[in-house]
Formats: sequence, structure tokens, C-alpha cells
Amino acid sequence: METVEVVIRIPKEQLERLQRIISIGTWGLMNLNSEEIAILSGTVLPKGHSRLIEGDKLIDKIKPLISNKVIMEAIDTIITFSPTVIEADKGGE
Repeated sequence: METVEVVIRIPKEQLERLQRIISIGTWGLMNLNSEEIAILSGTVLPKGHSRLIEGDKLIDKIKPLISNKVIMEAIDTIITFSPTVIEADKGGE
């Protein structure tokens, strides 16, 4: 089955309710529908996060503008080792 990634905004109380249900164990999971299970399988974005950008595409745009190799390597390193919020999906462009 092909999957897609979706960013949604739900009330914090709703997520906490679902988390309480699964803390019950297997019985709790049986009472959830597939959408609720999908929400629980998601990644919660950190509060106050800034824009989520395509780091690799940013590097590709910067490279032609920077002639100093040391500076470009520093920029590349900073972007590459910045905290990852959502892992890359290398399945498609």
C-alpha cells in the first residue's frame, strides 16, 4: 500500500486522550479506528518550531553562489547536522 505523509493540526487534548487509550494496552488499541492509530503513529512537531525546509535543495541553491570552498563546506556541515524533525523520504522527488 502506498503511503503519504500528512501534517495535521489537532487539539492537544485529543492527542492526549488517544495516548491514554493506548496506555491501557491491547484492549485500548482495539477501540481505535485507523485514523486514530495513524495519528498516534505520527511525529509531534516541536512546539515553536520554525519553518521546515528542504536542506538538500537549499545546499544546491547556495553552492553556485559561494566560491570559497571552506565556507561552502561549513554551510553544508551546518545544514547537514541541523536537528531533523522528520526524516527524509527518498522515495520520490
